[in-house]
Amino acid sequence: MSRPFIAIIPQSINDGDKVLLKGLVKDNANEFSINFATGTGPNPEDIAYHFKTIFPENIVVENSKRNGDWMDEQIKEWPASDGPLKVHLALNYSHFPNNKDNPKSSSISGPGFALEFAFTSGYVYTYLVEDEHSRNLISFYEHDYDLNEINSVQVWGDVEKIQELTFRYS
Repeated sequence: MSRPFIAIIPQSINDGDKVLLKGLVKDNANEFSINFATGTGPNPEDIAYHFKTIFPENIVVENSKRNGDWMDEQIKEWPASDGPLKVHLALNYSHFPNNKDNPKSSSISGPGFALEFAFTSGYVYTYLVEDEHSRNLISFYEHDYDLNEINSVQVWGDVEKIQELTFRYS
């Protein structure tokens, strides 16, 4: 994306709420990130949760940002048994039966991703959505933000387009 995708969260996030995000990454993607920020502009001072995938290194990076300063990041390797992260995201996304932009089709530029973020008062759980009824836990991240402070979801990096953004309130 030449500029970030920014969506305003329509109502406060509370314990038990979820956000589903589906999109397509560029053909030669190196990385992309998803931020749950307390601001709505492209350079927020505070990010409650930052999730970044780095495909060549097969890792996920998580952290937060407070008053413009990044906190300690947590780096997690994608399990070797799951194969490369980019391929795994694409293969799982292709299982959606109603997916018009199937990542295996030649009409799109890159593989797709489907991620769900589940919020609790102390943690954000990130799931790889395999189909409409199946999710695999990628990671959980301990945060110290009040969930009500989160105002936007932002997508940065090598993303071709966002296809779906769904808010599931408990």
